[in-house]
Amino acid sequence: MSKKIKPIQQRSYLALHAAVCPMCKSPNIESENIDADGEWGTANCSCCVCGSQWTDIWRVTSFHNLNEGMSDAELKQVEQKAAVVRALNK
Repeated sequence: MSKKIKPIQQRSYLALHAAVCPMCKSPNIESENIDADGEWGTANCSCCVCGSQWTDIWRVTSFHNLNEGMSDAELKQVEQKAAVVRALNK
């Protein structure tokens, strides 16, 4: 009879920043069907090693690299479009 393997606890999963399979702890995981609504989101995940499947639930806490690498001309276009959108949303 094989020994039953328990998944890692939620607290441990979060401490690992959800970068591993909660069942076998492999970092070889894939995410698809990412869905974001406001500050919350979900992603269907699967482990490429043991075959486990689960849904990650996450919360957006910040952003970085906004418009990084854009040329001055590209950035000017973005700023102009953003100004129009902001004016329309007032």
